[in-house]
Amino acid sequence: MLHVYTTNARVDSYELSAKLYTLTAVDIIPESMKHKNLPDDQRFTGGLKSVIQPKIGARIMLTRNLDVSDGLSNWVQGKIAGFILNDQITVAVLVLFSDIKIGKEAILQSKYNLSSFPPNSVPIQRLEGNFTTGQAYVALSRSTSLSGLFLTDFSANRIRVSSTVHSEMERLRSMCKTQPQLLLPDTDCPHVNISLLNARSAKHHFIDIQKDPLLLSCDIKCLTEAHCFDNSEMNIDGFTCNKLSYKQQQQTHGLLLYSKQELAVQLVRALKLPFVELIEVKITKGTCSIILILIYKSPSSSSSECVKTIQDLCPSSESEDVIILGDFNLNKQSVPAHYAQLNQYFQTLNYQQCVSNQTTIYGSTLDLVFSTGKLPHIMTNACYYSDHFIILIQKKLRSL
Repeated sequence: MLHVYTTNARVDSYELSAKLYTLTAVDIIPESMKHKNLPDDQRFTGGLKSVIQPKIGARIMLTRNLDVSDGLSNWVQGKIAGFILNDQITVAVLVLFSDIKIGKEAILQSKYNLSSFPPNSVPIQRLEGNFTTGQAYVALSRSTSLSGLFLTDFSANRIRVSSTVHSEMERLRSMCKTQPQLLLPDTDCPHVNISLLNARSAKHHFIDIQKDPLLLSCDIKCLTEAHCFDNSEMNIDGFTCNKLSYKQQQQTHGLLLYSKQELAVQLVRALKLPFVELIEVKITKGTCSIILILIYKSPSSSSSECVKTIQDLCPSSESEDVIILGDFNLNKQSVPAHYAQLNQYFQTLNYQQCVSNQTTIYGSTLDLVFSTGKLPHIMTNACYYSDHFIILIQKKLRSL
């Protein structure tokens, strides 16, 4: 059980019946600071007290990374197994961690004789334990399920909120209140609403993707860098999913293409090619249809390699319209020559590139939309769970 208190005084008063050992901090002060009076206040000492009095059996928690490779990282927990004294002065604290793998290297390299202490006791020469702003979030996040979380004597006014976090939350809320809407001049003409987003792992942001009102309003949702596995459950109510799975050994980043179930969608192909991942579908809505090709180009490939790979994949636009969209990893601002080479190739096939604004928070335009026929309406919108923007596409359909 983990006990969380709002003040250090309450921590100090918890179970003080056993023998206490006194640990006094030793200040190491640079020459340039020795003439100054340093404050004896935990707010100015990194949360460290001048004196602490722990006891054997007390629960402890590391609040700094001591040796991550040895498992001695922030928030690992254990209990005090003993103390090593030198002339009645405590020089080290032995901690028995909940996982016996933690601190194996520290035990082997210890200069102390640990034979009289419980096996797997790890010598720790500094204990730190103090919460600051945001302690409620950090403490409660230790529980892996709601069923394992119990709050007693809860008082909301004891929770401290970071002003920086509060400002960021308000900024994100304001973004959600200003969702753009795409409107065709002729709203009666048949059309499809399509969204494109580099999700930076749909697997990790799937709840956000499921709930995003902007994505839900679209007929088709295209996600690159999805990081979805063959057995991943990535279903969204009301949508049919086509995917190209993530395979790390093949350097496949994964694609997801969702379409509303009332649309007739035919999967043409899903391919992992050199430098390019691709899903192609044919979408039919009433008497109208469109071909949609979702692409992710590896950032390690050049524009010429991309053109060489996809030159046999671009269908003719004579019979029906085609949209080719995705993350091409060619920044039209910083490498205009590479972008121009790709754009020139598509222009020879009667495609036009429709995205003019930045598509990432860094000011780059990596996500592109190439279209035949009547150009679609394009808008971009910031996305709080990815560093790429959501690209909104509204395309008028051509009758069969």
